[in-house]
Amino acid sequence: MPPLPEPPPGADAADGTRWGLVIRYQSNVYDVFITEPPGSLQAAGTPCTTARQTSQDPVQTIFKGLNGVLVQCSVKGLLKKEGVDVLVGDRVSLDRLDHVNRTARIVAVDTRQSQLSRPKVANVKQVLVVCATRQPDLDPQQLDRYLTHVTLAGLTPLICFNKVDLLDPEALQTLESIKARYEALGIAVVLSSIFQPHSIATLRQQLGDTSTVLAGASGVGKSSLINALMPQAELDVKAVSSKQQRGRHTTRSVTLLPLIKQATEQANEAEKTPLHSTIVDSPGFSYLKFDQVTPQQLEASFPEFAAWRPACRYNNCLHEPHQTTAVEDEAYCAVLANADQLDTARLASYHTFLAEAHAAQDTLAAQGNTEEATYKTLHGGKGKDQDLRILKLKTKQRAASRRKERQQLSTMTLDEFDPRMQDDLD
Repeated sequence: MPPLPEPPPGADAADGTRWGLVIRYQSNVYDVFITEPPGSLQAAGTPCTTARQTSQDPVQTIFKGLNGVLVQCSVKGLLKKEGVDVLVGDRVSLDRLDHVNRTARIVAVDTRQSQLSRPKVANVKQVLVVCATRQPDLDPQQLDRYLTHVTLAGLTPLICFNKVDLLDPEALQTLESIKARYEALGIAVVLSSIFQPHSIATLRQQLGDTSTVLAGASGVGKSSLINALMPQAELDVKAVSSKQQRGRHTTRSVTLLPLIKQATEQANEAEKTPLHSTIVDSPGFSYLKFDQVTPQQLEASFPEFAAWRPACRYNNCLHEPHQTTAVEDEAYCAVLANADQLDTARLASYHTFLAEAHAAQDTLAAQGNTEEATYKTLHGGKGKDQDLRILKLKTKQRAASRRKERQQLSTMTLDEFDPRMQDDLD
C-alpha cells in the first residue's frame, strides 16, 4: 500500500490535522491507525486499543506491535452531505484528536489509487479470489464473475483454490487442469490447505510485499487462510453448514491487517511505518451483477479474445451468436470462428455476463424514457434567459380548474350542494 501522506512523525500539520489509515468500519464507527514517534503516548506503553475494543479483539492483537495508535472516528457532516464514502484502506485526514479517549473526526479523504465496490475497499493493488474446492463445491462461473470485476477495476487478480486436502486424486487431477487453463490467461493460481504448511508458504510468497484483499463466497476459508498466514490474528471461523453446504457469514466487517511474515520477524515488521504489506479480510458474498458495466467494457475484460479480436469484421464486435446460422456468425466474428480453441466454460460465462449487461442497459434506457416523459420544458421566450425543465403533472396530480369545478357543481343534487362553494366560484 502506498505510504501515508504525513507531516513529520508525531507532529501535527499546520492546520492541526493528522493523517491516518482506515483499517475497519463497523457499527457506524471507523477504526483509524495513526503513527506515533518513539517516546510518544503509544511508545510509552499505552495499549494500542480503542474504547470499543477489548483484549480479545484480533485487530488490537495485530496492531499493538506497531508504533502507532488506533482511534475511533466519526465523519465530518460536510463529507456526508457531499456524498463522500469513506472506505477501508483510505488515507484520511483527522482533527479533534483526543489521545485520552482515543477518538477523532475524519475531515478529508486522500485521492484513491484504486477502489472496489465489493468488497468495499480502497487502495489495494491485487485481489486474491478464494474458492473452495469442497464444502462448498467449486463454481467456475462464480469464479469468472470475481475475476471479471477485478479486471474491470484495473487490479491484479490472483486465484486460490482452497481446501485441496478434501480432494481425492482424481478430483485433484481435474483441478490441476482448471489451474492450467487460468494460468494460460496470465493469472497466478495457488492450491492451498491450512493443513498443508508448504501450500501456505507458497501462498505467502505469491502475495508479496503489497496490499491484497481477499474476496470470495462465505465459507471458502478466507479468515482461516489469514490465521494460517498470521497465527496471532486469531480471526473467528466457523464450519460450513452441513445442511446447506454454505458458509455462516462469520466475518461481518472489512478489516485491514499488516501482513507479518513470521512471528520472529514481527519486531522488524513493526518498524515499517507506514504500512507497506497489508491484507484485507472481508465478508463473503456470492453474487456480483454487471448492471454498471457496458457490453464493450465487459468484452475488453476477457484477455483470451485478444488474439482474434482484430480479425473480427466489425470493430465493436461483441462475439455473440445472433445471426441465422453458426456459419454466418463465424464469417463475421473471428472469436466464434475459433471457439474450439477457447475454454468452453469461460465463453459460456462471457455470454451470460453479456446478456446481463445488455438487460441492465435496456432497463436504464427505459428508465430514461420514463423520466423524460415525466418532465416538460418551458422554452425561454421574451425576457427569459434560459429554458426551464419542470415536472409534468398527471391528471390526478393537477388541481381542478374553475371550469371543471362548475361542471361538477352542475351535476350535484340539491342535498350535495354547499352554498359556501358558490362564494368560492364567484
